[in-house]
Amino acid sequence: MRLPLRSILGTITVSNQILAGDTMASKKGNRIIIKLRSTESAHTYTTMKNRKNDTNRLELRRYDPTLRKHVLYRETK
Repeated sequence: MRLPLRSILGTITVSNQILAGDTMASKKGNRIIIKLRSTESAHTYTTMKNRKNDTNRLELRRYDPTLRKHVLYRETK
């Protein structure tokens, strides 16, 4: 038995609270934007990190364009 589309859509009712998301608690995202500052100059990078997987501060070797070499970058607040 095949029902017409209007009869199928007419039977579906959705409350406005569910559509607006009022029934669910909001979750804070795991990805945050951080700044990486060079240890040898004032240059900074901005990147994202997952706070759930990486709780400690990041330390990465990145290219510093002011010095034109790879140096250590540390996460700052």
